[in-house]
Amino acid sequence: MKIYNFVSVQHICRENEKLMGKGSLTIKFQYRHGFSLMRCQPFHFGHVRVIDTMLSECAIVTIVIGSIQEKGTERNPFDFFERRKMIEEHYQNSADVQRIKVIGIEDLGDHSKWAEYVTDAVKEKLKNAPETEAFYCGSKHDGRMFENRNLQIIVVDRLDSAFPLVSAAIIRDMCRDNDERWRDLVPKSSYAIIKNKLIKTVTI
Repeated sequence: MKIYNFVSVQHICRENEKLMGKGSLTIKFQYRHGFSLMRCQPFHFGHVRVIDTMLSECAIVTIVIGSIQEKGTERNPFDFFERRKMIEEHYQNSADVQRIKVIGIEDLGDHSKWAEYVTDAVKEKLKNAPETEAFYCGSKHDGRMFENRNLQIIVVDRLDSAFPLVSAAIIRDMCRDNDERWRDLVPKSSYAIIKNKLIKTVTI
């Protein structure tokens, strides 16, 4: 069961003007600060669905991009800056853009310490932000590692039949096979980055 802790964004603006920016927002949210962990190889509508859910429930939304040491491989073609750019370009004209923070972390290699490592990284990189109160993920399995971190676990089920199935692996395979349907699975703002990285141009 969700525990709703309604907090005025106006209060957070006073408390944390640097992060929230100036304004007179009076919308109320369940959580002061929520975060999600993503690889975004590439960024797609499944990620958008999670972030949009967070934006509707959290005053501050932090996206933690994982495996930032990886780039240029079949499974991890995009570097951290390209992944961050795809997220930022999708939301750049949104009224919510000031509430979104994107940070990156490298892999740890020790699953038993992963949740602590991630939450500590958020705290370290966003020193002036309120404590994280909610972790958003795509499955119960993804959320289990954070169950002992005093967080509300919110599952935005990636297998929900009401939404099209999408994964970064599917998109990478489509691009490899020159299947143009990959465009239906990602924001238009990401087309150029994905095409330049994954679509091979055949010249004769």
